Amino acid sequence: MRALFLLVLFFGSLADAATIDLQGSFTQGGLVFGKTSAGAQIFHDGQKVPVSSQGDFVIGFNRDAPPKSELVIIMPDGGREVRQLEISQRQYD
Repeated sequence: MRALFLLVLFFGSLADAATIDLQGSFTQGGLVFGKTSAGAQIFHDGQKVPVSSQGDFVIGFNRDAPPKSELVIIMPDGGREVRQLEISQRQYD
């Protein structure tokens, strides 16, 4: 019985892990649209990103963005996930 309780506790905590969906252009000057759990906080390269009550957000990359970028997700329960984003470089005329 105790083993069953521990399994439920373990797998239940996985459900609370930061879930995030990112779609868009991971390139200099690009925009990425994201979806996470309602109530989560998002930080992009140390800057807080506005998140809707449904968990939607948008991040953009400067035309001179470095090749790596950091996204931090803080869930309402305090769980935290850090994602390293690869940003492709562009040549501008």
